[in-house]
Amino acid sequence: MLKLARIFVGLNLLDLLLTLVALQSNLVLEGSPLVYLLGAKSALELSLWKISMIFLVGLVLVFTRKYRILKLLNIGLAIICLWNLVMIILANLVKLN
Repeated sequence: MLKLARIFVGLNLLDLLLTLVALQSNLVLEGSPLVYLLGAKSALELSLWKISMIFLVGLVLVFTRKYRILKLLNIGLAIICLWNLVMIILANLVKLN
C-alpha cells in the first residue's frame, strides 16, 4: 500500500506546482478556502503549509490503514490536477489574445 502513499505525495506535489504556476500567471486565484483560513500569503508559505499537510495526512492514512480513503483522495487529486492544468492553459490562451 506504499504505492498509494507515493501516488498521494506525487499528486499533491504536482498540485502544488500547478497551483504556483497558476498563481504566478496572475489570471487565476487559489480556490482552496483552507489557504485563506490559514493565511498563506506567499508562495513559500503556501508550499510549506501544503508539504506539511501532505506528509501529515499521508502518514495518518497509512498508519491507520485507511487505504480506501487514500485511493479516493488520489482520484480526487488527479481530477484537481487536471482541472488546474486546464485552467493554466485557458489563462494563457486568454493572456495571448
